[in-house]
Amino acid sequence: MRDHVDLRTEPASNNVADYGVKKAVENLPQLRQKMAAVVDNYLDVQQDILETLVDRGQLRGAV
Repeated sequence: MRDHVDLRTEPASNNVADYGVKKAVENLPQLRQKMAAVVDNYLDVQQDILETLVDRGQLRGAV
């Protein structure tokens, strides 16, 4: 949470074939699952970056 505001991460795609899913309503659950995995991976990387900066003390005193 930053400045008392929740930030939301949302995936978007112009071509669902990029996720290995065919374009059809019945494939929506599979697409949602794949996009959720993308968001999870992104947030994991962001957390790793933040922890690295905090471990180095680079954010000390910034709050």
